[in-house]
Amino acid sequence: MLIVPVTCPVEIKNVSQQEKIQRLRSFMFWPCGCGNFSRQQFECRGMDIRGGTLVSQMYIAEYYQHGADIGEIIDRSPGDDHCRIFDYCIAGLTSGPGMDSNCALHTERPRRLMADRRPCPSPSTKGLQVVTLQNGGFEECFITVPAVGNETPAQLMECLETYMSAHPDLRIVRQDIFGQDMDSQTGHAALQLRLGKHEWPVTIIGQGNGAGCPVAGVQVHAVSGVTATPLVLGDRVIGVAYEDDDARYCELGGLFARLARKSRINQAREVFELIEEGLRLAGMTFANVYRTWFYLDNILEWYDDFNEVRNAFFKERKVYDGLVPASTGVGGSNAAGAAVIANAIAIKPKNPKLKVLAVPSPLQCPALKYGSSFSRAVEIDLPTQNRLYVSGTASIGPDGRTAYVGDVNKQVSLTMEVVRAILRSRGMDWCDVTRAIGYFKHAEDAPAFDRYCTSNKLPMMPAIIAKNDICRDDLLFEVEVDAVRFTR
Repeated sequence: MLIVPVTCPVEIKNVSQQEKIQRLRSFMFWPCGCGNFSRQQFECRGMDIRGGTLVSQMYIAEYYQHGADIGEIIDRSPGDDHCRIFDYCIAGLTSGPGMDSNCALHTERPRRLMADRRPCPSPSTKGLQVVTLQNGGFEECFITVPAVGNETPAQLMECLETYMSAHPDLRIVRQDIFGQDMDSQTGHAALQLRLGKHEWPVTIIGQGNGAGCPVAGVQVHAVSGVTATPLVLGDRVIGVAYEDDDARYCELGGLFARLARKSRINQAREVFELIEEGLRLAGMTFANVYRTWFYLDNILEWYDDFNEVRNAFFKERKVYDGLVPASTGVGGSNAAGAAVIANAIAIKPKNPKLKVLAVPSPLQCPALKYGSSFSRAVEIDLPTQNRLYVSGTASIGPDGRTAYVGDVNKQVSLTMEVVRAILRSRGMDWCDVTRAIGYFKHAEDAPAFDRYCTSNKLPMMPAIIAKNDICRDDLLFEVEVDAVRFTR
């Protein structure tokens, strides 16, 4: 079910349950030709269902198909005769006018969650994509701006700025730019200046874009309804911390050694220590980290050395006694000329029911078996939803060896099957993805991702496709995804 924001208000308040349903039913509408939809907005005072939050437990009881009955809207709190906002129009599940073979609505407008409460971003290769989720007492916004055609970094930043300016309640907590050129840093600085803030970390990763553009895209995580505190180390904003009743959260980014003239090994060690310093500012330790990213310049020359540094650090900090974070390790240059630049996210639960657990891969052996210290995936079980963070995944067989050497299409296929097996093991699928990045070793191979998605009829995902070396010379593709499943 696809959700599209619309504009025309119709109030329904102080009425009986039956009359409320009848009025809502009378205003439901059907897809019409040429990608156009009738637009209505239902405002039911007192109920907040934005981003999938169902304060009064209002559900769409059943899907409806193009030309069929809409199903009923049920308010499971009939005593509440004040409901709040219901500002979405709903497109059918089967193909019809204005829809493609994947039942995706032809629009680049941001989508939100409702009904089956699954992420429904706009197509992965066209324009701004936004997935909005309600997390306890605050809202999270995952923004993906992939490069299309020959966009410059400045144009992508302008697109992001336009969206952020229209949503002043959103606070950026992390920003990642892939496929840097010399204008990327300038574009980021200009964005912060125009928004009047210099309060979030940014990670800019080079090595070009698979589509041949100067920048592959931008991804942003933003929050609203919660106070976000910048974490400052020296003269650098290295992270943001925020909290709600269930947990304290920390996002760190753009971490690299202060002196690029140090050896690669010493720089790697310093990056882990910088992560610890950022966590300390947030009142956390490395034991609270559940996801990391490491972008290594000339990765193929020293990935084994990096793993030795990570393994030693994890042993010293007793990481192996607790949760080993999910992780991505790919090639990527940076403007600082550092050997490695890193991101990390952490959580410190307050609610004893909140759980953080490592998730194995049904189709691959543990990465620890071949010397890489990361979990295949990590799941966070929040009171209303489960969040899954799948590590960077490539064409590696159950024996830990590279599969389908030299065949990019088969590598993409196996990689996507491995990721889907992890998703399905946690009751999720591609339609639950909130963020994705595909890394290709060779720019000319980038179309293989869209070919796979099209031939397998995958739903559209908020994805960026970038050109980066993978951790082995014979690996041609890697992908990482985040996903969510609502539990109530």
